[in-house]
Amino acid sequence: MTLAIAMIFTASTAFSFGAVVSTSDSKYTYKDLKADITELTAAYPNILTQSVVGVTADNRNLYCLKLGNPDAPNQIFVTADMHAREYINGQMIMECLEYYCSNYETGSYNNVKYSDLFNNVCIVVMPMVNPDGVAIATGGSSAIRDTALRTALKKMKRYGGYSNWQANANGVDLNRNYKKYGSAKSPQWAYYCGPSVFSEKETQAVLGVLGTCTNVKAFLNIHSMGNVMYWGYYSKTQYKSNCWSLVKLLKSLNGYKTINESGSSNNHGDLEHYIINTYKAPYACVETGTTIPVPHYQLKTIYSKHKKMFAACAYQYNTITPTPTE
Repeated sequence: MTLAIAMIFTASTAFSFGAVVSTSDSKYTYKDLKADITELTAAYPNILTQSVVGVTADNRNLYCLKLGNPDAPNQIFVTADMHAREYINGQMIMECLEYYCSNYETGSYNNVKYSDLFNNVCIVVMPMVNPDGVAIATGGSSAIRDTALRTALKKMKRYGGYSNWQANANGVDLNRNYKKYGSAKSPQWAYYCGPSVFSEKETQAVLGVLGTCTNVKAFLNIHSMGNVMYWGYYSKTQYKSNCWSLVKLLKSLNGYKTINESGSSNNHGDLEHYIINTYKAPYACVETGTTIPVPHYQLKTIYSKHKKMFAACAYQYNTITPTPTE
């Protein structure tokens, strides 16, 4: 975050892209996210809105951002940073949001203005689902402020140091918390599903936001690593073409390899399988980067491959004909 909050003016102030979300931060922290959200929503209050949809065990806010019309008839639901060490994706998402905000009235996709697209298809984003975990991955155990949490954390099994941490501050892998699955038996750096299904405040926040959406047309879950996309569909094959249509669209942007998990019984309690079986809607798990944690130098390439992702999805799922650009 590079622009002082004191320099924010009115909603009509023109901000150049890159004025808020820093691309130089090699570790995108919760503090960075919070500052960027504050500045962007103040600068573009009619374009980007925020809400706090929960609070973590270590008292960090769980944010939901809405790009475009909050009352739009359709939504695209986006999550990032569910795994702690994948914080580069939150940074990339915030870059994308700033890009759209700063080009909202002038930018377009396939000759349709962003303002028209996002008036009809709202992008609902949780850019950092796991802020406690991100704090651990970027700052170690000392980043956890609660004494009891920190004491328990230090006793948990970890692999490769805290920089490799996936779980939240309770040692629960949030991408295992949607089903009871016994991979790891106790809290640790990754793979522990938690004491019960939906036990974690972060998971509850995701489900809470989903519950407020009226018509989610597609789900995007941003993870790392591998430059691949996992996708799947409900067992009835009638959904396959709809799901593949989303993945094919994303592939045209990022060029990632696609992996169809539809026939797999490998359901570890992840959000992907929960969405496929509960909502029966198009879903893609986008895995950015080549190693983990993703080196910061890869941010530029990851951003360039996904900058138009929200506009492309809004265009594909726009059910109202907007006014074309000149």
